[in-house]
Amino acid sequence: MANVNPIIKRVHLLDEIRGILIIYIVFYHFIFDLTGLYGVDIAWAYSNSMDYVRIAAVCLFIIISGISCNYSKSNVKRGIITFLWGVVITFITLLAMPEQIIIFGILHFFGIAMIIGGLLFDKLKKIPAKAGIIASLILFLLTYNLYNGYIGIFDCRINVPQFLLNKYFLFPLGFMCEGIYSSDYYPLLPWIFMFFSGIFAGRFIKENKAPAVFYKSHFKPIAKIGQKTLLIYLIHQPILILMLFLYFTAK
Repeated sequence: MANVNPIIKRVHLLDEIRGILIIYIVFYHFIFDLTGLYGVDIAWAYSNSMDYVRIAAVCLFIIISGISCNYSKSNVKRGIITFLWGVVITFITLLAMPEQIIIFGILHFFGIAMIIGGLLFDKLKKIPAKAGIIASLILFLLTYNLYNGYIGIFDCRINVPQFLLNKYFLFPLGFMCEGIYSSDYYPLLPWIFMFFSGIFAGRFIKENKAPAVFYKSHFKPIAKIGQKTLLIYLIHQPILILMLFLYFTAK
């Protein structure tokens, strides 16, 4: 009788990575609040090194979200809920901190990406996983500088046609638009391709083809945190802002 791989109910390593990433995000926003809201001088806060760490963390988060699409019963429903939470954050920042308004932030992106991923999921399944990952990463690199007015890598650049610039409705796609600003901005291009790479990579994980380390539990407290990332993301900034307000008011 042929061996049959057991059904993996939980990929513990992904929860653990999510836990580490959300802890990093809380720390990053704490530093951002200190420097942006209270003018605390932290020289390394906006250094190139910190920016590289931020980009790496975002890429991991988006890839894991794409992987999770392989396990969701309804990516469209999940996407609608996530996007609506993004809209809530837009209104809160508009009312409480209009200078730091979030128009199309990470939750807006995740919501739309989940919806698109859900609608295209069956079609994406027809693409070989390895080819899908490679194509997605190439397209990510090609469109990474779309907001800067061009697509391409290194010296191979194509300028974005002028008629696509300064259109409000194209801002969520990643096209530059003067007069509109989002303090947290993750447009569909290039990030949707990183999300797609996660969808393709998730096939290997779901089929138990990833290394064994993915399926073992290493540190349950971090994994528990990783299972509550949306809740933590929604509540951490109000808590941080309140704590800092009380601290600096009491000084």
